[in-house]
Amino acid sequence: MTITRDGIAPPTSEEVKTVSLTIDGQSLSVAEGTTIWEAARDAGIDIPVLCHDERYDPVGVCRMCVVDTGGRVLAASCVRPCDPGMEVTTSTPEIERSRAVLTELLVVDQPPREQDPKQTTTADNELISVADRYSVGSVDDLFAGPTRGTDASNPVISVDHDACILCDRCVRACDDIQGNDVIGRSGKGYSTRISFDLNDPMGESSCVTCGECVAACPTGAITNKAINNIPIQPREKLEAVDTVCPYCGVGCALTYYVDRERGGISFAEGRDQSLGSQGRLCVK
Repeated sequence: MTITRDGIAPPTSEEVKTVSLTIDGQSLSVAEGTTIWEAARDAGIDIPVLCHDERYDPVGVCRMCVVDTGGRVLAASCVRPCDPGMEVTTSTPEIERSRAVLTELLVVDQPPREQDPKQTTTADNELISVADRYSVGSVDDLFAGPTRGTDASNPVISVDHDACILCDRCVRACDDIQGNDVIGRSGKGYSTRISFDLNDPMGESSCVTCGECVAACPTGAITNKAINNIPIQPREKLEAVDTVCPYCGVGCALTYYVDRERGGISFAEGRDQSLGSQGRLCVK
């Protein structure tokens, strides 16, 4: 191990332990500790995910990324590390059937597409993209439960609990990335839903409205509210303007999505180019 003035230097090639395995017939050599999903991604193999986001620690909640490792059951590739000599298959009839059934179970509780809070605004609902991939349309719920409700108490963020798939991406974004520890879970069984503080309305909780949960959410469960009567639209319909937040000295890189027709900003997102903020937003 080499020590420099700034601390511990990155390990040399001799110090990095590697693992050899096969994914879909491709022979790969990856660093020890690499997950199957990461190895497949680097090899150009697409494995669908919903609960996983590279910015957060994997939890394997949604099981959409299951693969065949030759074991008794399918393994969640986002949390399963690569083992020496492992032979992985990412797509078989059994795997595709498992993903399709999981998608149906998630879609059955979702609002109709034409009413989905994300699909009708930014049009980037990840669950709908997965549903299209597996040709899953609307699904009739034979055992419909009561609605889990909505929360419009926050001035700029809207919550639709029926659109939530309990992937915990918002929880990890709030806790692990922003360090705010506002979002958790409450309830049991079908009544389980994300909650704020001690199950308070979002607008009355200790939420600072940083928007990290909005950026993390893969469905229409947590979305931006339109402000100043300027509707939120898909990014390709708006003009992207890169800028820097002037509020403090950190210099957070932002992208404003501007509606030129209405003369205002539709919504804003952080950009990864800022070393200080790493693509995240703050209370301002």
